[in-house]
Amino acid sequence: MIGPVIVSLEGTRISDRERQLLAHPKVGGVVLFRENWERDNKNAKEALKILISEIRSINPNLIIMVDHEGGKVWRFEQGFTKLPSAKTFGDRYDKNREEALTFAFQQGQLMATELLECGVDISLAPVLDLHGISNVIGKLERAFHANPKVVAELAEQFIRGMNEAGMPATAKHFPGHGSCAQDSHVASPVDSRTLKELENDLYPFKALVERNLLGAVMPAHVTYPAVDPLNTAGFSSIWIQNYLRAWGFNGVVMSDCLSMAGAGSGSPLERLEAAQKAGCDFLMLTHQKGPLLETLMGILDRISDTKESAERRTNLAKCTAENGVKVVKVTTAHIVRQVIPDDNPVKIAMDYLYQARSLRVQKGVAEQIERGLSHGPGANVAAAPRSTPAPAAASAPR
Repeated sequence: MIGPVIVSLEGTRISDRERQLLAHPKVGGVVLFRENWERDNKNAKEALKILISEIRSINPNLIIMVDHEGGKVWRFEQGFTKLPSAKTFGDRYDKNREEALTFAFQQGQLMATELLECGVDISLAPVLDLHGISNVIGKLERAFHANPKVVAELAEQFIRGMNEAGMPATAKHFPGHGSCAQDSHVASPVDSRTLKELENDLYPFKALVERNLLGAVMPAHVTYPAVDPLNTAGFSSIWIQNYLRAWGFNGVVMSDCLSMAGAGSGSPLERLEAAQKAGCDFLMLTHQKGPLLETLMGILDRISDTKESAERRTNLAKCTAENGVKVVKVTTAHIVRQVIPDDNPVKIAMDYLYQARSLRVQKGVAEQIERGLSHGPGANVAAAPRSTPAPAAASAPR
């Protein structure tokens, strides 16, 4: 099973204590950062593959993630295409809508393909915030546009490109971080607008939920007093249950990093429990080094879980596949598929997941896997059947 906690690693080598962390059953994901990239190594991309393969050997069920949006939020360099910032897509849209939408699809597909080929499962993208006064969104050109309908259009095509490559999308930062200046990495932002004034920010999230395009949603560490004066969105059951789930979102709610200033001053366990109680399925707590790592190791057994959250995480992890079909052998030339009885869909999904990921790292056959197992061109990864082996989809800016 895939545990509820997402962690990170300190460098390009895995310490003995980190091995114990990754092997813990409550740990279900790893976020990679710049510190995990050997920037001075001309073979850095191969080194990344080796690191990911080593992570898999410790725990093959881990979902490996990275913030790889493009522009200024870009973790891996040589060997990867440098994608433009999200705002570049919006600027292009203002000049030529159709060209911009095609470009967004192509860039989403390219980003996902390159990451999948190395063994990374998910890029925590795209940003659905509106371009505005935010120091961590607008200033860094991470938002597509100030117009919510344009954001939704561009994000949809970017996501469809990701899905075409075989990667689910993670939308952030619900319900919108673009219109308050403070950076939640170092402050506790408050957006004091009325609910009516928040409607534009909500639009891209609601539109893409209704189109069933999101594998995961990451709430903002921002307080919106008009809706919940006591909690940031990531700790708010009102935002998560009364809005996001009420809209019909059945994917994973993934907390933003709980080590950020915007997550408050409670103990690590208190923050993890508060996010989980609000409705987060995945609980992110990265950059826990030295004594902080020991604290995390000491509290993992105390973190609970629910069947519903576990199922959502499993759905996010599944690779695109048809009912009862899994990869049984991959060569550099072709894929051999075998139909098996769908008598235990969770076990089948996890067996397939392990094989697909291992083969992806060892053989670099992400494109073959996607082509051989997807539902066809333009397949919606997030919308694949939930009962079968199919997927839905710190620190530095996330």
